[in-house]
Amino acid sequence: MGQAGRTISDGPNGNQGDMKGRVTMKCEECENAGYFTSGLPGVLAHVEDGRLPGVQRCDFCEQYASDEEARIALENHLGE
Repeated sequence: MGQAGRTISDGPNGNQGDMKGRVTMKCEECENAGYFTSGLPGVLAHVEDGRLPGVQRCDFCEQYASDEEARIALENHLGE
C-alpha cells in the first residue's frame, strides 16, 4: 500500500508507539486481511501446508528489528 495507506502518524516512521516503542495503532500493511496476514502484528507470513516457508517483519510499522526476530515471535505466538 505504501505511503497512501498510512493511518498512523506520530512516531519516527509514522508510527505511534507506547512507552516501550511498540506500535499501538493498527498497521494497514500487516494487519489487514490478505495472503500474508500472519495473525501477529508486525509479521508478514503465509502458512503453506502447515508450514511457514517465509516470514518477514513488516517494514512499514517496524515492530521487529529483523526478519529473524519476527520469525521467532511468530513461532512463539503459534506455540512451535
